Amino acid sequence: MALGRILVTGGEGFVGGALVAALRARGVDVVAPVRSVLDLTDAASVDAAVGDARPSHVVHLGAVTHLPSVLAEPTRAFDVNVLGTKRLLDAVGRRSPEARVLVVSSCAVFGSPEPSSLPLREDAPRRSAHPYGVQKIAVEDLAARYAEDLGLDVVVARPFNHVGPGQRTRFAVSFFAREIARRERGGGDEPLRVGNLEPRRELMHVDDVVDAYRRLLETRSAGGVFHVASGRSIRIGEALDHLLSLSSARIDVVPDPALHRPMDAPDLTGDASRLAAETGWKPVEEWRDTLAEILEDARRRAAETT
Repeated sequence: MALGRILVTGGEGFVGGALVAALRARGVDVVAPVRSVLDLTDAASVDAAVGDARPSHVVHLGAVTHLPSVLAEPTRAFDVNVLGTKRLLDAVGRRSPEARVLVVSSCAVFGSPEPSSLPLREDAPRRSAHPYGVQKIAVEDLAARYAEDLGLDVVVARPFNHVGPGQRTRFAVSFFAREIARRERGGGDEPLRVGNLEPRRELMHVDDVVDAYRRLLETRSAGGVFHVASGRSIRIGEALDHLLSLSSARIDVVPDPALHRPMDAPDLTGDASRLAAETGWKPVEEWRDTLAEILEDARRRAAETT
């Protein structure tokens, strides 16, 4: 399936920026409006953006994804995440009904799955207990309804946790890397305070995830939900230990109960067999190499600010 013009929502974000760069490097025509141009809370803005772009493909990454932000402003998060998706699908149905739409969901829809159910397949029960996961369940259901009832070509990507250079430091791995880099440059000798290090998460490289999205755009698949997952989870504490092993700085790590998030699932691991069978995708980046790349990026940023 040849890629024509691609409209990307959330193109200013971590994954969106990586996707836009990767597609443009391949010579693809990408339209990635800034938030002031494509406001997901404004139906007229969304309709105009789709109408102006006339895309052959749409990637919907625009969302409030940070759980504390969702909890702090639940009404706004619902407006962006759920109603914003509906506004976009409505606009595509009016303006570019032949376009393939890739709606990006999240493994947060599973809440805290039983260990015996891991790695999770696409048909695993969705049992999220927090607002972000519940909103993503609604997004997935909207995508299914627009595909089945209106005939739109909608595919859902359900990615598991991914990291990479440039990710915001409100996420654990990037935070650890920034703090290590800061201390390497004499930024203080206070201990590194951390939350719960026991949860296990996939640490896919963002480039692998972007490659999966591109393949889903290019492949005329049967539709539905596709897991984007490596099938392997890493304990957050092991990730921190590896980052520390790459540094000569002496850093004390102190657990801080105030940083614990009670809604964190103990483990989230996915099975991407369907994606592999349909598109040939598989992750190629090794998690230790990914962490080393993130730390090098943090060091570069620390050098630029001192």
